[in-house]
Amino acid sequence: MDINFLIEKWKEFEDSENYSNCMGYVRAREKNISETNKLIKEFIHSKIRLKDLKTGIAELSEEELEIEKKRITSIWGADGSKGMLLFNLIINYSSKDKLNDLDKLLKNCFSVPNNINEAATKIDLFSIHLETISDSITPEKIKESKYPDKSWKYIKMFINPTYSTAFIPVFWDMQELDKFPIYYTSCEKVIKEIDEKDKYYKKFNSPGENYKLFYDFNIKLIKLLKEAYNKKLHFSDISTNYLKYIDEVYIEKVKLIKK
Repeated sequence: MDINFLIEKWKEFEDSENYSNCMGYVRAREKNISETNKLIKEFIHSKIRLKDLKTGIAELSEEELEIEKKRITSIWGADGSKGMLLFNLIINYSSKDKLNDLDKLLKNCFSVPNNINEAATKIDLFSIHLETISDSITPEKIKESKYPDKSWKYIKMFINPTYSTAFIPVFWDMQELDKFPIYYTSCEKVIKEIDEKDKYYKKFNSPGENYKLFYDFNIKLIKLLKEAYNKKLHFSDISTNYLKYIDEVYIEKVKLIKK
């Protein structure tokens, strides 16, 4: 698989049922961004607490999606391990004296960056803090937590520094649509499959450095698709929609067939 393969398969994606479903999510984001933006800005300006932001975002829902009623976090693809699960874990496993540090850090990291270098810096700052939280977790601490039945390895697996490349950009996108791409798991899987993967992903890079490479990949693919199809595309068209389709149809299905 190379970048030319992704250019060739765009028309197939555009003609698929997946495309119409994706457009429903795009419209839902456009409709609801005023609510998410308001909540995040209130947190950044210390009008609400961090836990209030988490609860507020989790409780927002979209009733007019053609597919079914969805939580706002689902519309932004933030329900799973790199979204609300991670949000819950970092709050629940931060000691009381460290919650203030987390609060200050997230106010900084959730503020929409001015450029890609600033974006990468924020992602790396958060990833370093995730390492600190993960290193502080002990089996005893888990027994005293809200998830006493979970194993030590399970909790540490989900407080993963690399998850910062999806978690932080979701909150940027909830304030300013399409200024930066969201590095979902499906995107990473596609990046690792393409022939030129070393250009866009390096194993020993920091999360912020790999996010910059992913940003460059999005810019290049958007440019090539515009030249091929005369389409004006945005980051969400690629990272949220198209690469997810490629992952589902050309990576995951192939794995199932091989099994």
